[in-house]
Amino acid sequence: MLYCSSVRIDYTDALGRSRRCMRKDLPILIKNDRELTGKAGIVETDKPERTAQFLSHERMREELRQKWEEQEAENAFKESIHYGDVRFQGLPVFAF
Repeated sequence: MLYCSSVRIDYTDALGRSRRCMRKDLPILIKNDRELTGKAGIVETDKPERTAQFLSHERMREELRQKWEEQEAENAFKESIHYGDVRFQGLPVFAF
């Protein structure tokens, strides 16, 4: 039986993706996967941590949203809204 190094084979890389490569290139790709994953063989994902700064920012946004809802509830009962209300309390309430 002849060993042909140009045969394409399927393998799964370190990130869980299905790949197809030539048999002769497989050892190099496996080595690259090991370098990518480190010693443990697990790829670290970038998960945002809930730091104190992140939580305070979320709390501030929630307070702004509640304030905006209160203002809109007050405006809902007005028959006419002054342009100053829209101008000064409109879009700047949102954090774009």
